[in-house]
Amino acid sequence: MRAAVFIIGHDPRILHRAAATGPATSTRSSANSARDRVCRSPAIAGIVHLPPFANLTGMNPPPTTPRVALVTGGGRGIGRATVEALLERGFRVFFCGRSPDVVENAQQQLFIRHPGKVFSRLCDMRSQAAVEEMVAWVEEEAGRLDVLVNNAGLGHFAPVDELSGDDFREVIETNLLGPFYAIHAAAPIMKRQGEGWIFNI
Repeated sequence: MRAAVFIIGHDPRILHRAAATGPATSTRSSANSARDRVCRSPAIAGIVHLPPFANLTGMNPPPTTPRVALVTGGGRGIGRATVEALLERGFRVFFCGRSPDVVENAQQQLFIRHPGKVFSRLCDMRSQAAVEEMVAWVEEEAGRLDVLVNNAGLGHFAPVDELSGDDFREVIETNLLGPFYAIHAAAPIMKRQGEGWIFNI
């Protein structure tokens, strides 16, 4: 199986390739080519680009059907920009979020420009059962899963003695356990395909 896991931080100096089974892949940082941007948020220190999937080193030739991606937290911000970038590259993109209004609005806006190529559903990444159901839904609808982008996350900011245990658990369960649940569910699909890409943002 050819696979790679990337961890993308808010500072381009800490962009790490965490694990790989094939040759190194170049990841570019640039302020140009807005069409190619994955991250458009001004809060991000650098612009992280995803090369065209067919050009990713070590991957098999593209299948006869479009590549399929799943983006968690894809309704706004970095997640939304990632969804748009993948759609522009010809992917079928599935995305999720916790806010019904955000997910519905993003779905409607994206569907106008990419009819039949973008799909969404609500998912609380703190629930392993919900995440597993979502990944199974993607495989059932698309028949494969080539790219998983773990983007969903949140933060509660306060002095430690003012931060409640519930707030802290929500952050840990969403930002740490959520990506694990998604990888745990997606890995068997990618193994059966013989390839897959996982990005943790």
